[in-house]
Amino acid sequence: MKRRGSRSVGVLVSVCLFLFPGLVKAQGNSPGGGGLAQELAALQARMTAAETRLSSAEARLSAAETAVSALTTQSANQAGQIAALQAKTVPVGTIITYSAETPPAGYLECDGTEVSRAGYPALFAAIGTAWGEGDGASTFLIPDLRGLFQRGWSHDSPRGFDPDRLNRFRINPGGAFGDHVGSLQESQLQQHQHTVTSAGSDFFGPFRGIIGGNGSGFFSNLTTGVIGHSGAETRPYNATVMYAIKY
Repeated sequence: MKRRGSRSVGVLVSVCLFLFPGLVKAQGNSPGGGGLAQELAALQARMTAAETRLSSAEARLSAAETAVSALTTQSANQAGQIAALQAKTVPVGTIITYSAETPPAGYLECDGTEVSRAGYPALFAAIGTAWGEGDGASTFLIPDLRGLFQRGWSHDSPRGFDPDRLNRFRINPGGAFGDHVGSLQESQLQQHQHTVTSAGSDFFGPFRGIIGGNGSGFFSNLTTGVIGHSGAETRPYNATVMYAIKY
């Protein structure tokens, strides 16, 4: 369009010179007159200058569009790099302890929720059905760690810290059992015995009271009082946190 305008001015100048040569000559000879031809030439020059500026502006706009496109591509690449870095820094399937009641972005609370395999493909690839198979086809279960302490996987450790590891059981149908991640143990109290001492035997009868001394023996139907804290479970001091899993 800009070139068409410049050509139009040139055509107008040529037509005027051809059709009105006398007028052009008269305008050129008139006192103080610059002549129609000169005015038309000046107009054409201004149009050419405007066309040049427009071309320059179009070039700058094209360069800006190219720069924006490059920045958009760069931003997308950086977003992908950040996601990859996050995945490397915190692998999918990692369980964290969190100090609030709403899980952070990118995490699910470990509450045993049944979720879609298609909706969380990376998490399913990481943990599979170890914590429950869901419907066996399109869903799976995430860990349910509410109210539980975690224990390190023994897997044949020579230190024997989990002697009953082979008897661990499934939390949910289709889940892991035995010496595998995702299995569960019930609470128990280790077998043990107590040795007591008494005042020994005398003419009033044996073991008249457990009051010290160096005698020893066995008692039946012995009832003891409870000293200190007691309740419905055996537990250490603890603080409540949320367990959350990276997806």
